[in-house]
Amino acid sequence: GKPKATKRARRDDPADVDAGGAQGRTSKKGRADGGNEARSGVVRGKKQSPEQAARARQLNDMIAAAGQRKDLATARSSFDAAVAEGVANEWSFGILLNAHVRCGDVAGAATVLQEMKGRGLRPSVVAYTTLMKG
Repeated sequence: GKPKATKRARRDDPADVDAGGAQGRTSKKGRADGGNEARSGVVRGKKQSPEQAARARQLNDMIAAAGQRKDLATARSSFDAAVAEGVANEWSFGILLNAHVRCGDVAGAATVLQEMKGRGLRPSVVAYTTLMKG
């Protein structure tokens, strides 16, 4: 018969992939998140629960909408809420970075990129390209 189709993870859906984009990467102690997500408020290398993924998408949508309106204060407060709730991920940082660039705040965007690195997330090519747009 016909082989069964398998569900493939979509890279743009945090519910379907490792939240921090850390597929296959582990720390020296074998923990995918390095053991720091509770302190940092950023999800790394762990698959989010459906509720966490839904909340991450909701907050990411709020960050993006504020960025579209060029309302940087609201974008940042939505991002801070994502960090406080422990659902911030690489997409959250990328969306906030884009909001800074849209508002003409390239220095702020560079700071977001550094904050992303400081929290152990690896910026994507899209993040660097977004920064270069500014």
